[in-house]
Amino acid sequence: MNSELKSIYGLNNIIWVKKDLELLKNTSLTNVGGSLLINSNNKLANLYGLNNITSIGGNLRISGNNLIESLDSLSNLSVIGD
Repeated sequence: MNSELKSIYGLNNIIWVKKDLELLKNTSLTNVGGSLLINSNNKLANLYGLNNITSIGGNLRISGNNLIESLDSLSNLSVIGD
């Protein structure tokens, strides 16, 4: 649990993850400094856990995630881009 995590900026140079990359129970995470890209996740059914994000500094792209039926978890998002 990372209840004090407020940014994932330090992950900006990751280009590939062989297995899972999980950010769990981060109730303090409210912004993403760069882009948030959620692409081609065949088993991803929802975006639960992103509900506290209010701003994304770069782009937001969600595509190829066929099981996601709702973007309600992003309802607090108010700013995308600089």
